[in-house]
Amino acid sequence: SNMACISASQFQSTASGPWKGPVKQNVLDIPKRDWNGKHPFAGEKGHKFSFMLFDWRCSEDKSLNEVNIFSYPTIQDFGQKCYVDNEPGNESFPPHIEVYFGLVHKNWRNQHMISLYRYDTDRNGNVHRVNKDPYVLFQEHYFNSKVNGVPY
Repeated sequence: SNMACISASQFQSTASGPWKGPVKQNVLDIPKRDWNGKHPFAGEKGHKFSFMLFDWRCSEDKSLNEVNIFSYPTIQDFGQKCYVDNEPGNESFPPHIEVYFGLVHKNWRNQHMISLYRYDTDRNGNVHRVNKDPYVLFQEHYFNSKVNGVPY
């Protein structure tokens, strides 16, 4: 098993239980399909991880006096219910999922960075790779309390 990859237990929602349909197996098969059965960053130094992101859903309901999502304490805007939607829809699984495989590591200048591969699912449960080369995120550098630009 590959501990840094998505696990089978993640394909469910607390409210409605396990998802049905092909998306679970298609996501679990990404390492086998594209990476010789391993995490995309297997063999590289650093901390490997993976995660899924789901679409946000928001609805307005003025009867929800206690709900104050996103803006508190800056702007008090009651009556909005917003949540990350991992509920199975008409397809028996969430209609859109972003799947990421990442690596926290250091570059040749000894600077911390995160590299990410992204996959998206479609309404049929298929998985599509989004980026050929990894996205790269660098930490912001500060010098004398001012942003010192990109680290390269």
